[in-house]
Amino acid sequence: MGGAGGSDADKINQLMLWVQGKTAGYKNVQVTNFTTSFKNGLAFCAIIDRSRPGMIDFASLDPKNAEYNLKLAFDTAERLGIPRLLDENDILSLAIPERLSIITYVLQLRQYLH
Repeated sequence: MGGAGGSDADKINQLMLWVQGKTAGYKNVQVTNFTTSFKNGLAFCAIIDRSRPGMIDFASLDPKNAEYNLKLAFDTAERLGIPRLLDENDILSLAIPERLSIITYVLQLRQYLH
């Protein structure tokens, strides 16, 4: 993430602010990091729902059904033309999801969804 336009830490902070803005007001979504905050899939779903209302019925999602939420988010994003860089097993197989993988995927979401 190096290069012009600020340090990597600044860019990560800007991405976090973007995510927090996209997910503000969504029930059961509080993004404070690029690991466990994404584990149940609701943050991904909220980002997509905020940018493309109606593609995901966010109110029907259960935070305890992470596998469904993650699959829904990744499938929906793929239908929007966003490369499927992750799948639900990438997130669920680890106690703490891999930070750089989530950051990379969220960067893709931001690029495609603005």
